[in-house]
Amino acid sequence: MTHIENHEDIEMKLLTGHSDIYSGVTVDKKLLAKTSTQFERQLEQSLEAWRQEKRRGIWLSI
Repeated sequence: MTHIENHEDIEMKLLTGHSDIYSGVTVDKKLLAKTSTQFERQLEQSLEAWRQEKRRGIWLSI
């Protein structure tokens, strides 16, 4: 069985939010992915990006 990725899988965006004075990020919950699978991928990619940016804390309301 072949898995064909759709356009949404290919262009996964990072979680977005605003930075604070402590080098943290508060994620905008209105922009979270609609499915748990999409959210998981988005979170993994975002965490990697934030590690590279040396972010110190991530705030996420669910």
